[in-house]
Amino acid sequence: TDSVIDALVDSYHTATTLETETVNVRLNDAADIAAPVAGMGLTLDTTGMTSKTAAIVTLDLFGGGVTDTVKVGQGLLTINNFTIGGQDRVELSVSEFGLTLDADDIGFIAGTDNNVDGTNILFGGAGAVALAATDRIIFEDDGADTNIYFDADGSGAGAQVQIASIVGGTGLVAADVDIVA
Repeated sequence: TDSVIDALVDSYHTATTLETETVNVRLNDAADIAAPVAGMGLTLDTTGMTSKTAAIVTLDLFGGGVTDTVKVGQGLLTINNFTIGGQDRVELSVSEFGLTLDADDIGFIAGTDNNVDGTNILFGGAGAVALAATDRIIFEDDGADTNIYFDADGSGAGAQVQIASIVGGTGLVAADVDIVA
């Protein structure tokens, strides 16, 4: 993904190693087409992104119940028009984030664990941080947006790093998040 974003962005400017390159994705946006088509869904995998890339994704508002799915990586992802409550989905990869989920967890929503061996995923309010050394993903609902953080060492000395923001998306719960391999 980084190489694709790099190629897209470099076509407009000369990149340096100090810049974070950003790509904008707008799905079925009235600003782009005269007559948006209802029912377009997006499945976007951003797991190839790194801290040197960012994506701003604006999902379809004309959907009529169509599901958009965004698999979160380690670049900075900003998602607009995300529908909370089971329609749109955030996917988290066990292998991408070093989660300790086992095979029984794959395909389940976050917070659902058949063996009660922990999910390494926390949902909290403003200022939420890892509480244990095994915590890896933190969903922080600050009352305006839901920010998603990755903490490589949980409650250890390393800082959590923001990997996504769901703009205007408050009230995100485990049922909005899928666990994948």
